Amino acid sequence: MTGLANLFFVSLLASGMASTLALPSAPLAFDATDLQAPSPQSTNQDSKPVSPRPNPDASGKYHVGDGVTTPKITYMVQPEFSDKLRKKKISASCVVGLTVDADGNPKDVHVVSSIPSLDDKRLHAVAIELQDSCIKPVKQYRFEPGLFQGKPVPVEINVEINFQIF
Repeated sequence: MTGLANLFFVSLLASGMASTLALPSAPLAFDATDLQAPSPQSTNQDSKPVSPRPNPDASGKYHVGDGVTTPKITYMVQPEFSDKLRKKKISASCVVGLTVDADGNPKDVHVVSSIPSLDDKRLHAVAIELQDSCIKPVKQYRFEPGLFQGKPVPVEINVEINFQIF
């Protein structure tokens, strides 16, 4: 990565728990902080707390907690800060959802949300480039798979990638 832009950090998100990641020993321009699985959010503060997601769910995917351990990253590729983002001098973030399969490979990699959003007409092209630059490296990540009762299982997680202008 060159110029004024640096990748500020990558964060892997999970439901209600934060675990420390095992990072590769190579120097990185970003920091992976914690892993979490996606969790439904309540919009009404007076409503009852959201119950935990079943393990496994109807699709056969597991969710961190209730005996399911967090996948640990063993290999990661740095996303590249796009020329469009660099020229616009804006910070950006993207949440990428994926399933870490029982072999530690990412599957079903998709964008959950991004800032700027695809809905922002002024920055639509930038948002598309941002999302592409986040999905490509996440597809190359490798993990120690999450475990349930000592056996590797497919675990659904989110990866948050934040870009900052320095």
